Amino acid sequence: MVSSSYTPETIVPTPDVIELYNKIEVGARVQVTTNHFPAARTWCDDIRDAVGNEKPFVCPAAAGKAAGQPSRCYYAFNAKLSGLDMDKVNPSTVLLFESDRGWNAAGGPELLPSPAFHGYTTRQVFVVALADGTVERVKNQELGSLRWDP
Repeated sequence: MVSSSYTPETIVPTPDVIELYNKIEVGARVQVTTNHFPAARTWCDDIRDAVGNEKPFVCPAAAGKAAGQPSRCYYAFNAKLSGLDMDKVNPSTVLLFESDRGWNAAGGPELLPSPAFHGYTTRQVFVVALADGTVERVKNQELGSLRWDP
């Protein structure tokens, strides 16, 4: 688990670490824009200016693994959090997760990429950001333990 206190200067910049940092950055911007989560349909648009540029929306590990053309965003927003008051959401709820569905993608685990951007065929790992700002690496066999309902 990586906390949001990490910065690029305090961790080794491997693709997996850059992925974690990007997820922290985007997740933090989702949380500081208001006391409510953004609308699922426009979440990328809603936080784009707060993030500063589109680079943190791109998962470095997705290069060459995502289906289709390169995307502006390799994360999806948990649609069940759309517009909710942050104080009323369980902190262990999935906020952001890897996806190859593109800009403003929102939904649930059905949007996870197959195969995962991290790991190998037999040891797939997904990176998710939770509502409390923490980021976790989750093995394929552990996906069922994630909380998707607020």
